[in-house]
Amino acid sequence: MHRALRHVVDSIERHGWSVELKLTEKPGDATSLSEQAADAGLDVVIVAGGDGTLNEAVNGLVGSDTAL
Repeated sequence: MHRALRHVVDSIERHGWSVELKLTEKPGDATSLSEQAADAGLDVVIVAGGDGTLNEAVNGLVGSDTAL
């Protein structure tokens, strides 16, 4: 994992949040992962990627109460 991403995850965990890191491998993965997070009732999805990854994550969260 990239050192900067590890730093972000560590910082979030130090503030009491539980973090589950998921990596995308192909188009559509961010949509599916975001939908799964929303279906599981998770509070927040954090996306590290480009505009395509962000767009997919937004589409996966439409209609849910999970924040991006």
